[in-house]
Amino acid sequence: MRLTTSWLDYPHFVLLGWSGLVIVALLLPLAYLVYDFLCKRLDPAPGTRQVIAIALFVACVVLVYGDELVIAREAQKLCVNEAGLKVYAKAEVDGFIGGSREVLDRGFAYYETRVGLQRWIRVAKVSAVPNAEALAASEPRYRIVRNHDWKTVGGRSVRVPRKGDEVLVEDIESPQSEYEVVTNGQGEGYECRYRQTLEIRNRESGKVMGSNHTFEIWRGWVRSISPVPGVAMRYTCAGPFNPPRVNQTYDDRYGNLVRAVLQPRRRQ
Repeated sequence: MRLTTSWLDYPHFVLLGWSGLVIVALLLPLAYLVYDFLCKRLDPAPGTRQVIAIALFVACVVLVYGDELVIAREAQKLCVNEAGLKVYAKAEVDGFIGGSREVLDRGFAYYETRVGLQRWIRVAKVSAVPNAEALAASEPRYRIVRNHDWKTVGGRSVRVPRKGDEVLVEDIESPQSEYEVVTNGQGEGYECRYRQTLEIRNRESGKVMGSNHTFEIWRGWVRSISPVPGVAMRYTCAGPFNPPRVNQTYDDRYGNLVRAVLQPRRRQ
């Protein structure tokens, strides 16, 4: 379902469910007591009495749904204008900082990542590195790591090396890649409580090549005491065309960003 610039066009942001209406109904007797007190104290004209009654009813509705409306408006702005995948430039690279083994399957030669606080490693497929076995045997900073599958042999589960999935891990003093994937999270807005940012940057220039922003949206106070059945207390907004109740995983957002911005360098 597509979000538009008018937040009222998307009822899931407000969703006036039975829980809020019940609380409004419970507030009406209190509103009547206030109305009765004001009428006895002020003795207003009939027309003024009607104005007071309407004002008190509106106050009950605003008290219950006011924060829902504010959250809806702010969430709509964020989801339409900021959330989602944005690509500003593309690049062909051998590898980058912040990858995982999946990027090797996409054709990248290597990726670099931090292990612990100060240690850096570079990971490449053994099949893509000439003399990888010899390097691992002769150089202490190199080692070969193999993935394993679990298989049942003779009624027991055993680890079996996965053929063709060996990687060469190299300890490096500092990363050398030109591009890096940066993850950042921070509080944001009124009740849009958390923003997660994925960016690909050029380390030399600081230029942002692409980004993928998501916002965690929390609903109003009414739902915290009587949630509407089947409606989550919060959801992740990942863009104007992303259904708010369908949450994308971190791996989905990461993969979409890398595929859109970085391409494996073509080899002659």
